[in-house]
Amino acid sequence: MSRLSAQYPQLNTNWLLTGNGEMLNADTPLNQPMEFAPDQMDKALEVAERMGVELIPLYTEPFRAGNQGHSLREEWDEVESVWAIPDTHATRLAPVRGNSMEPTLLDGSLVAIRRMEFRIDEPLSIPFGEVFGIVVRTSDDPDDDEYLDYIKRLYRHPDSDKHLTHWIAHSDNSDYKDFEVRIDRVASLWRVKASIAVQRFS
Repeated sequence: MSRLSAQYPQLNTNWLLTGNGEMLNADTPLNQPMEFAPDQMDKALEVAERMGVELIPLYTEPFRAGNQGHSLREEWDEVESVWAIPDTHATRLAPVRGNSMEPTLLDGSLVAIRRMEFRIDEPLSIPFGEVFGIVVRTSDDPDDDEYLDYIKRLYRHPDSDKHLTHWIAHSDNSDYKDFEVRIDRVASLWRVKASIAVQRFS
């Protein structure tokens, strides 16, 4: 209990022990991310209002921090919890799996992301060098429902013959090589707005 209280000083110890009283200490500033289970929505909404933020859902589907991608199946994508996060404008949270973006993003951390609209005919308009969640179709069929997702930095392709058709996906971990992403296969692009290192105890 002492470890949990030290990690989350904004939580009322009596509430942690008994479930009675207010969950939050009234005099604790709400300046840290806070997670709530789906059955705590009333409290989550109260905290979000006090913080002046919107709740951000954490989905179970991860972004893969590696070069093989993660097979994305929409029917598996469920809300695990909701978060109130100060000063973060994002629409969803997703876990990171793999170490290719270390030390920037650790395996098991969460990323707060916001969908970024882009036009295939304007491939140089994205903010190169930033970290993105990238969802890519596995074939040329626009109705293909098989996807891979990655979390990478995106850069302009250095080859002038390819810079309008491909981006370069780059890992912060030097053990991983860069690879090409075909822009016409990108189904969605998610700009990483923040990350949260999560330490869970059994």
